[in-house]
Amino acid sequence: MTGRKPTAKGRRFAFFGAFACVPAGLDDSLLTGMVESAGGVVVPALAPGVDYLVVGSRRAAGKAAAIRRAADVGAHVLDEDAFLALVQPRRGRAAGPLDFPGLVGWLHGATDRGRVQRALTMLKTQALELYADVTDEHLVGVVRSQTQAGTLYASWLRPDGAYGCSSSEPLPCLGLQGRPCKHLLVLVVGLTRAGRLPPEVARAWLRATARKGPRTDNTLVAHAFLQYAGAQAGEIDWRPTQTMPEDFYAL
Repeated sequence: MTGRKPTAKGRRFAFFGAFACVPAGLDDSLLTGMVESAGGVVVPALAPGVDYLVVGSRRAAGKAAAIRRAADVGAHVLDEDAFLALVQPRRGRAAGPLDFPGLVGWLHGATDRGRVQRALTMLKTQALELYADVTDEHLVGVVRSQTQAGTLYASWLRPDGAYGCSSSEPLPCLGLQGRPCKHLLVLVVGLTRAGRLPPEVARAWLRATARKGPRTDNTLVAHAFLQYAGAQAGEIDWRPTQTMPEDFYAL
């Protein structure tokens, strides 16, 4: 492939090792989904005709031998970062509409990978009730803290890339640190998986957050918490989007 611009479309991929972009316990079909969203094909074993051998960043016995085997069959070796950059959906790519695995692949390349992993792990390890409003003007929802019992966070995102997350105290979420936090990613990923937020919209709104710091919108946050309290008391018919761990076993 010397002299050619790297592309995933029409290429054959084989994988070796364990990948940091796939949280422990999640099915490796997430990797297959990323490849297929980019127009490529995954094959079960490294053999002549394979274009790329993708090697996971985690330790694995036999990694050096797999890389030598790739040279023997003429396959180009990609590390995890190069793979994510290659399959990341881009504007103008004619591989069909963006789907859920494609969105997850894009997230790994577009924002802090650790936050994406923590959000996916949270969705995979526990059932969640996401109380959320999705309109053309904003996405706002309430997410329970995974580490602090009884603590709630109201996360929000707008089409122009404005975003924020606050606890009910209210205090800014400490996980923001200049980028969308885990709670906001849980909300976006969970709602996208449930079909309430189109992947293309999720990507466009999150893409607009680039180089923007978090903001404060006390009115929007307070309204979300008031709605949540009303729903818990049975005074408001605000039904949550329920996610189950098995929804994320085979992404």
